[in-house]
Formats: sequence, structure tokens, C-alpha cells
Amino acid sequence: MTIAIKEKDLKVVCDLFKCIINNYMTINNYMTMESNGDIVKFVGTDMDFILQITMKDYCSDKQEKILLPVPKAKYFDNKSKGNISINVDDEKIILSNGISLKRKNEREKTCELIDFPVTPDLSSTVAHDMDTLDIDNLAWVHRASSRDETRYNLQSIFIDDDDAVATDGHRIHVAKLKGKLYDSLWPRDIFKHLFKIMKSFKKDVEISSLHLKQEELDYVGFSVKNKEMEIKIIGKVVDARFPDYKEVLYGITPEYTMKTVKWSIDHDDFVNDISDLNKMGEKIIMVFGDNKIKMITGEEKDDHWSSPNPDECQVTMERDLGILPKTDIVNGAKVMFNINYMNDAVILRDVNEIMFTCDLSEEEGYNIYPLKIDINGDKIAILMPEKIML
Repeated sequence: MTIAIKEKDLKVVCDLFKCIINNYMTINNYMTMESNGDIVKFVGTDMDFILQITMKDYCSDKQEKILLPVPKAKYFDNKSKGNISINVDDEKIILSNGISLKRKNEREKTCELIDFPVTPDLSSTVAHDMDTLDIDNLAWVHRASSRDETRYNLQSIFIDDDDAVATDGHRIHVAKLKGKLYDSLWPRDIFKHLFKIMKSFKKDVEISSLHLKQEELDYVGFSVKNKEMEIKIIGKVVDARFPDYKEVLYGITPEYTMKTVKWSIDHDDFVNDISDLNKMGEKIIMVFGDNKIKMITGEEKDDHWSSPNPDECQVTMERDLGILPKTDIVNGAKVMFNINYMNDAVILRDVNEIMFTCDLSEEEGYNIYPLKIDINGDKIAILMPEKIML
């Protein structure tokens, strides 16, 4: 089989396969290439995810499906606008730029097409159009997903009607979606791969969510395409139970007398304050009192952060957040948060104002109640305090 492919397109294929498909098995270093008329399709898998790239307006000398090693990106000229001819025989693949790819490696088991895993037919996926704003919201939700491999139910993003939810046990991000995604636990890496794929397209792309039911397995993923190319990435739905986030979001029933403190602040001013404070330490204390809220941070010194008196801490910077109604103040209350989690929650584009809500108990033996951050009405972040001092 002989086929001519644009060098820049083949480089996109190789870049995506190398950064998405884990090559912990020999067969994962290979992809199938199938030609059919003016369409060329590449498929690869690492058993966790399936990547399919379809290109149009190409012409091969015959219809065929072959297995070939994934060419390394260093083989290509980033500035080239020409084509690369792929000539295939039993032993090797010759690229017209002079590179020879061995189909049979003397040191390893010979990989044939029959060795390649059977992958689902992605032509039967159910697709739903997505809004580009959904991508930004999903990227924001993705920040709160867990990196702990032992808690795989939290290493996912939960799609519940039009809510996208993620938590690592210390914080929750919830965002409203305009597009339709299949209600289930989506593997977190499927979104990381989507963001990589998006970088391969400059503009004028159509994005869809995908769902595929095959026997007893559910697959979910995305399709990103323009006039010349379509990239599909799918993975298996996570078989686990996600925590009841609505109980935290809507259903907290205080066991003690509570004071609800609410305030709003300009988004850009707050982001600048957090950026400055983040240079000074990893903890941030919100101090409620004197009809104001202040943010204090400092370096951890001995066991002072665990001291009931945070005034012993080394204070390196303060910020006044604004005047509060007197009836809502719990004088002297101090609540400690992770400043990096705060940073992840508030750094967003096209936001004017942020609304904060914090419930504080006036009694001893109080429970810990979270800080709720409402952003534009379609995104809510909840941060669990690391310590409350009254």
C-alpha cells in the first residue's frame, strides 16, 4: 500500500499517540492505519483509552488495514508543508523523507495485525454537541479531582444531569453544563486528553460528547473535528460510587446554633490578593471580627499552626475583604484553608464578582462547616476548613 499524507497531519497523529497512549506494552507502540477511498483512519489503544484519528481528502492505491509502529515526532520537519509518502511491505515502512520504520523488531516479539486488541467500532457512538464554554467549566472542575490512585472513585468526574462534579475529599467543584454528557463517572484522564487534543486545533472546531454501549460495557469520550480531521477519544466508565455531593452542597443541617457570614468581592482584586498571599505560605486564615474579614497567611513555624491561638503565627500579609453586616459577625472566629485550593477555585476568565458563604458555630464541640464560593451562578466551589478556631 502507498499513501501520501501531509507531514504536519502525520506529526499531529504521532504527537497525540505518544502523549495519550501509554506504551507499557509492545503492542501499544503500534497503531492501525486503514485506508478507504479518500479517508485514512488511525487507531491506537493502551487498554484504558482508545484513540481514533480520521483524515479526509487522501488517496491510497488500494483499500487495506495495516499495523505500523508509531513514528517518532523527531522524524518530522515542523516547517514542512509537503506530503510524506508511506510505502508498506512485509518487513518495513518507508517514509519519503528517508525514514525507515521496521515492522518486525528482532529483539522483541513480532507484532502482527492479529495481535492488535479488538477495539469498539466508534462509528456507532451516540454524539451530543457541546458548547466551548463547557470545556472551560470542565477544566475548572478537573482541578478538584483526586490524584490518589487508591481512591479511584474520586479519580473521576461525576456527570449528573447538567452538573459536572469532582472532589478529592478536601474540596468540591461543581459546574453547570450546557451540552449533554452521559450521566456516569467519567475517568479524569479522558478530560486531560481532551485538553491535549484541543491544542492540536487552532480554531473552527466542533466538539461533541460520546457514549457507546457495547454488550455490558459503557464507554464515554469526546469527538473534536474540523473540515480535515476528526479525533475521537473514549474510555470505560468508572465502576464505582461517587460521594453524595448534594448533601454537602445543599443539605447541611447544623447541629448547633450557626451564624451565616456572606460577603462578595471583586474577582480581579481577590485573585491578585491570593496571588500575593500565595507567595508567603500555603495556609490562609480568614479572621472574622471588628465588622470585617481579613486574610492572614504566614510560614509554618514549629507547631503554631495547630495552636488554638493563630495570633502566635508569623503574620506576613493581611488583606481586608470588606465591611460585613454586624448581625452576621462571629467576633474572633478564625478559619484556616489551603491557599492552593482557594487559588484553583477563583482563577477563571470572564468573572466579575465572587460570592462567599461561611457557616460558623457559636458553641463548643462545633462541627466543621465549609466555605462556599459562588462564581457567576454556574460554578460553585466548596472548601473544607483545615481548622476552625473560635
